[in-house]
Amino acid sequence: MCVAGGWDGGMNVLSSVELYNPVMNIWTKIASMQTKRLLHALVSYNGRLYTFGGSDYPFRSNRLNSMESYDPREGKWKSLKPMNEGRSGLSGVVYNDEIYAIGGYGLKSVERYNIRTNTWTNVGSLNHVRWGSCACVVNGKIYVIGG
Repeated sequence: MCVAGGWDGGMNVLSSVELYNPVMNIWTKIASMQTKRLLHALVSYNGRLYTFGGSDYPFRSNRLNSMESYDPREGKWKSLKPMNEGRSGLSGVVYNDEIYAIGGYGLKSVERYNIRTNTWTNVGSLNHVRWGSCACVVNGKIYVIGG
């Protein structure tokens, strides 16, 4: 399990990252993200972490479009191609070897990241604006719940 970024309840947005090992019941700090983020998405794919979107300030609607990836072999985060739109409060999933950024504050749009080509493509819209929703993949379909 991974906890990345967040907010300290005051004026500070975090970039710190910790991994939890449930077998040993320990938390381990790894390298901090390059960007401080809250209300962002975080997914894991092929042993790497990918984080994207969010906000870098707790009381403004500054929506980030940036993306970065953590490779445990290198022990550091690397910037990747930014999304087409800034998204805060979005959902993220991995489906068919690609990463999806879904909704966000004031948004119905969905975009897809191709890991091999480092490119984002707009792929459609939700029926409703979704902010703070959850998303999952079940039986070959992406479901977006709540928000």
